[in-house]
Amino acid sequence: AITRKFGLTGTPCCLSLFVSGPEEGPAIAMTPAFNPYLAEILAFLAPAHPVEPEAIIGLRGYFRGFEVLPIEFVGKVWGVFLAPEGKTPELTLPLHHIGARTAWLFLNGKLEEIQGKFIKLLGSAADGFYLVDKSGGILDLDEKLCALTGFARGDIVGQNCRSLYPDETVPLAVRAGWAEDLAVHETHVKARDGHLVPVREVVIPISPEKAAVAIWDLSREKELEKVQDVITIFLVHEIGRLVTRLSTGLYLYREGRRRKETLDELVGLTDKLTEAVRKLQEMVNFERGKIRLNLVSLDVARLAREIVDRFAERGTHRFSFEGPEGPSLALADEKMVEITLSNLLDNAVKYSPSGSLITVKVESEGDEVKVSVRDEGYGIPIPLQRKIFEKFYRIETKEAARASGLGLGLYFCKLIVEAHGGRIWVESAPGCGSTFSFTLPKVMQT
Repeated sequence: AITRKFGLTGTPCCLSLFVSGPEEGPAIAMTPAFNPYLAEILAFLAPAHPVEPEAIIGLRGYFRGFEVLPIEFVGKVWGVFLAPEGKTPELTLPLHHIGARTAWLFLNGKLEEIQGKFIKLLGSAADGFYLVDKSGGILDLDEKLCALTGFARGDIVGQNCRSLYPDETVPLAVRAGWAEDLAVHETHVKARDGHLVPVREVVIPISPEKAAVAIWDLSREKELEKVQDVITIFLVHEIGRLVTRLSTGLYLYREGRRRKETLDELVGLTDKLTEAVRKLQEMVNFERGKIRLNLVSLDVARLAREIVDRFAERGTHRFSFEGPEGPSLALADEKMVEITLSNLLDNAVKYSPSGSLITVKVESEGDEVKVSVRDEGYGIPIPLQRKIFEKFYRIETKEAARASGLGLGLYFCKLIVEAHGGRIWVESAPGCGSTFSFTLPKVMQT
């Protein structure tokens, strides 16, 4: 379109976007006059994601005689346009429009990937689910819901969701109002043979146009507690909320309406979603016993120093490390210990004033290696100190309300430490900071 509009169809020009094109290859287009060899070089050098403007400076050396024009949008470069030097018209505005469209396609692709993972994980947690549009039409459903109700997929897809419920029931998907927050309700679904199945359902908006409805069969009393399973709550709260924010932001962006999030913030949301999905999968696998600890002779002091150094680079707080000069060996899984200590440090950063001191200490105590994280934060009332290691528990204070989270980090730490045969606890008082400690079995010297 650019070459036609500006009379460049007979000129050697090439457009490369820093996103994946068809068949996962680079997104690249060129005029017939452009040297295919140069196009191959550009395809090889082009990154597969947006970059900072200075990152494309090196490209110019490979294409002498060509202007390498950046396709910029909101401070990122989303591709380049190559045209002969001295023959390039003013292309800033059209390239800006291409950058805006590329940014939307890039983020929308990320969203679709994450939504797919979200729906797959939701299906593993629930006894069945269906996708519904704003008018109540069923877009899709899984095999477990077919098994629960006796309906075939073809009987339901395209029908209004009211067909799954007793005649007098207004489905939650219709009543929920498509708020960003989840809606939970106990009701009945109607099986094909007419009998009613008691269920608990959760409606999770995942875009401005559709929602997921997850269903648990309450007639199976022995499995009722799985409604409170960590998978379920984590999905509907953290990932569901992030998916909704990202999808809504992209929808408004596409429609050209005013939006709260800038494009940079939407990019940040995709990163948070990717991390949330990864954390969820680790937690699910751990709770289900699918992760086996890779126990090695681990130098806990060395690992703790490395983690402290990483946190210190953020510049938000002061960090110090106290530990032995030599190794402090424990029989432990390095990755899991890293997750535990990182979670404790994340909490210390969240719940203590900026610039305050956070100290990590590693020491030997009998047949254990003890790791402690001490902060100068707001402190925790004594009656609440045992509860903070429970699933989803968050302290309801003004200071804690400012920090994001679901109360799953300390629960996960407890799972990991106890799987090692260790202990985890906190010592704290309001206004006096907190010290979180955990132990690991020491490697005994022979």
